[in-house]
Amino acid sequence: MRHSTFAPVRVAIAALAAAAVAHASNQVFVVGPVAGPGIDFTNVQSAINAAANGDIVLLRSGTYAATGASQITISGKGLTLVADAGQTVNFSSPMVISNVGAGQMACVRRISVSSSDEGPALSVFNNAGSVWIENGTFAATSTFFPFLPTGPGIQASNCADLKICRAILNGATIPTGAGGGYEGIAASGSNVCLYDTQCTGGNGGNGANVFVGGDGARINGGFCFASGCTFKGGKGGNGAAAGSSGPFSPCTNGSAGGNGLHLVGTSPSAATLACTFTPGVGGNAGTGGACVAGPSGVNVKVDAGSHSPLGGAAHSLDCSATCREGQFFLLTFKGVPGELAFIDYSGTQGFTYFPDFKGVLALGFPLFTLFQGTIPGGGTLTKTSATINDLGLGVEGVTLYLQAGFFDPSTGAIFQGSHSATALLDSSL
Repeated sequence: MRHSTFAPVRVAIAALAAAAVAHASNQVFVVGPVAGPGIDFTNVQSAINAAANGDIVLLRSGTYAATGASQITISGKGLTLVADAGQTVNFSSPMVISNVGAGQMACVRRISVSSSDEGPALSVFNNAGSVWIENGTFAATSTFFPFLPTGPGIQASNCADLKICRAILNGATIPTGAGGGYEGIAASGSNVCLYDTQCTGGNGGNGANVFVGGDGARINGGFCFASGCTFKGGKGGNGAAAGSSGPFSPCTNGSAGGNGLHLVGTSPSAATLACTFTPGVGGNAGTGGACVAGPSGVNVKVDAGSHSPLGGAAHSLDCSATCREGQFFLLTFKGVPGELAFIDYSGTQGFTYFPDFKGVLALGFPLFTLFQGTIPGGGTLTKTSATINDLGLGVEGVTLYLQAGFFDPSTGAIFQGSHSATALLDSSL
């Protein structure tokens, strides 16, 4: 059920919290790099293990690694993992989100993962429930040991509902002669939406055995919607010079650059709005013979399925990641001047593609809609919520899911903008 109203610009907190109450988190676990007052854990995995479905793990500034395992893992439950306001949080170990069940919701916001360990920076797989990624860099980097496989920035498989917003996804660049570059994101058999996200493939390895650059995004089956994103293929590996592998070894050709967006496998479907595609350049030819440079990739390569480019402008929303009782949070809308901006909010996530609205509704039902104002000439409208009131007895935090909608009064067109999540917290935290 969807409720609409024209309300004052400052939204009453009772209305804001209503959608989240049914999914209120009873506990918030605070993680910091050093033990002390107000810190529940110094280890992220310990906090995740202690959290129940629907809880919040709140992180202070620091670089965190997995202990006792090679990965930081959320499995079999939904929870919110968020860096507090003004804090910078990095994971130096890869991260996994798996087996989130139907009706469960995982949310990761303002956390970056940069890992040279084996595999992708973030693996998301076998999730019947919802996964929400917002404001983070996920970079798989080359290891000092050239034959240890790394991976894409994000690798997703068998996910019913994966939403990524304002993220940077970098596939691994491969050392000399060790393999092809990896994708910014590689998704298989999944429903994925990307808003305002950069997807960059890694460079292929150089040398006698040259390898192709990674694709910005590689979609194998499933569905992908992207708005306001950039897709860039990695550079192809350079060929080797004659004599580099022995006195009689010939030169080798350069390898092909990666593609911006690449559709493969079993009938994938992709729709893109206001996206930029840049193919990776081919690798240089090896010298000392008649070798040639590799070809560049292409903007969008469709080996299977279909790609539907959509006309129009991207629309977006960005909200404060955390807000405590007694405070307010900011909402920033970006659209076309003259459009009317609305805020949708809910206590649940969802994934419904509306072709007519050129976007994916990232919220579940019931959801509520409030008018916010008219987009000014500069294209950006900033609003504040009302002061957050007490969340209720025994409630330390709730996660509120929000999304922007836009209406063009001159044409009657409706546009679905990007989404953003805010963790509402008890004032004692």
